[in-house]
Amino acid sequence: GGTGPHLVHLTTDPKRDRPERLKAWAARFGAYPEWTLLTGAPADLRDVARRLGQAVDEERPDRHTTLLIGGNAAARRWARIRPDMPPEAAGLQLADLASAPAVADARLCPA
Repeated sequence: GGTGPHLVHLTTDPKRDRPERLKAWAARFGAYPEWTLLTGAPADLRDVARRLGQAVDEERPDRHTTLLIGGNAAARRWARIRPDMPPEAAGLQLADLASAPAVADARLCPA
């Protein structure tokens, strides 16, 4: 048995989005233990965003595209989900990811 979905939100404005500010922003939407909001050193966040295929303009953090990546860590499967697709299509894509079989031994998977 697996766990339910987990949402990770990566800020594009770490200079302003300190933990207290992110907590206050998230509180407007309710309490969700499966939702993690990340901030940190700008260089670290740029590196994470770059690895996910997202460019961040430090001078204009509001100029970014919405990037959604769905994944099944146990199956080592990940996919970009277009944020403008109909919810039903996104649901089907997520269901496909969720139903992927787990990888038996992570050491056998290429990095």
